[in-house]
Amino acid sequence: MKPFSERNPFVLGVIGAIVLAAVVIGALQFKSLPFLSRGTTYSAYFADAGGLKTGAAVPGCGLQGR
Repeated sequence: MKPFSERNPFVLGVIGAIVLAAVVIGALQFKSLPFLSRGTTYSAYFADAGGLKTGAAVPGCGLQGR
């Protein structure tokens, strides 16, 4: 493998710019990256919540959820 000093600086610059762009895009889209999701999230709107508050545990199909 050749040392960096013997490589074409233009090619190294292009590769560095591509890697930097990928890191910046990944950082800006961090929450929407598919391989970092923590499962399925459901939301619902009810006309009458019957005392249910934001963040309260909600049982569904016999399982306790949040």
